[in-house]
Amino acid sequence: MIDKNTFLAGLAVLAGAFGREVDAPVQRAYYAVLSPQMTTEDFEKAVSLTLASESYWPSPAVILSKVKADAESRGLMAFEHVIRVMGANGGHRFLSHDTYMREFDEATRMAISAVGGLAKIGDTTEERWPALQRKFIAAHAEASNPTKRIAPAPIDPRVNALVNRVLSGRDRAAGAEP
Repeated sequence: MIDKNTFLAGLAVLAGAFGREVDAPVQRAYYAVLSPQMTTEDFEKAVSLTLASESYWPSPAVILSKVKADAESRGLMAFEHVIRVMGANGGHRFLSHDTYMREFDEATRMAISAVGGLAKIGDTTEERWPALQRKFIAAHAEASNPTKRIAPAPIDPRVNALVNRVLSGRDRAAGAEP
């Protein structure tokens, strides 16, 4: 959410810089579009960047684009980060689990899994690289999507009990076959 006073001041600065009068309905429309997607700090930064880079009155989408990358850009940045981390660690074979968990957020890990894992990324030929990149970006966008997904079905408690029994070694101690 953007603080309303800060928003009105920022919009007034933009209006003055672009020689435009902004009436109340336009203010409400801009606020309705921008406020759910930006913080006050984001808005202040966007106003500064808009003043520095635009020649015409900006739409809400232009203001938003100054600080918020679209899903494709975020996916591409995540993919490039994966490549950099793999390169810095000597490839996918030498990437430790700790580094993997520290360097990659959940959406990136889900996208890595969707394309077949780090080994698949590391072993992809040049001809197949664009398709792999597109698949990664799409998977990252889906994993980053804040919309609710259908929840998985609950696991039967008997399955959990069996898994716990097998993992704890009680089955082996009792002479049962794994």
